[in-house]
Amino acid sequence: MSHLPIGLIFGGTDGAPLRPQWVLDQLRKRTKEAGLPKISLHDLRHTAATIMISQNIPLAIVSKTVRHPNLATTVNLYGHLLKSAAQDAVLALATALDLADANHIPGRPTSALRFAA
Repeated sequence: MSHLPIGLIFGGTDGAPLRPQWVLDQLRKRTKEAGLPKISLHDLRHTAATIMISQNIPLAIVSKTVRHPNLATTVNLYGHLLKSAAQDAVLALATALDLADANHIPGRPTSALRFAA
């Protein structure tokens, strides 16, 4: 197995860069053989990011992997995929509050948090 130079996405067995048109031709050929719709190399980037997010890879790692200039770009593009993570966070908070309420002793605060009325 060859070691690809840093920053090289597609390289030959000798480590040399592949011609971009050849890579695109191979992508088109393979997707057609598989009966898939035409996709671009950029679509593969989105697919990779989506798979990483769905596998709970930290967003900062996803952002660096797809080489976004900053984390905000990744959040702006893929934030909608984080809905389940937000739902999990709300459920965890609700569970913790329910547990605190179930164990509450009257006259004693359940938390250090204070909410304004």
